[in-house]
Amino acid sequence: MQERRNSPRVQQAAIVTVIVQSAPESPDLEGKVFPCRLTDVSLGGVKLWVDDPIPVGALLELEIVLNNTSERYHHTGYVAWVWDGEGLTDWHNVGIKFNMSAYQQFNIWESVITGLLETNKTN
Repeated sequence: MQERRNSPRVQQAAIVTVIVQSAPESPDLEGKVFPCRLTDVSLGGVKLWVDDPIPVGALLELEIVLNNTSERYHHTGYVAWVWDGEGLTDWHNVGIKFNMSAYQQFNIWESVITGLLETNKTN
């Protein structure tokens, strides 16, 4: 897969709850709520591991609770890419690009992610 990231990413575990708002290619997923694993994070998106594949273009609501905090961050975004590991795992990797125009708490999110990036540089 070719690297096309616009923002630096940091590996970070977190609890994420996803609500599928719209999935034209898989309408049976619409309204589905499920937990998943966050594997890395940036200002503009996240990479998730999910049990069920979510098609590219699906619109999602996400609630993210980063480790070592009780703060909840709410985002909307769309699935930018999906990689299923070519049968190597039951998990599917999904890249989510946030809809930043819909995110009213961007300054708080930017501060948290900048702190994670700085901490990652010193470790």
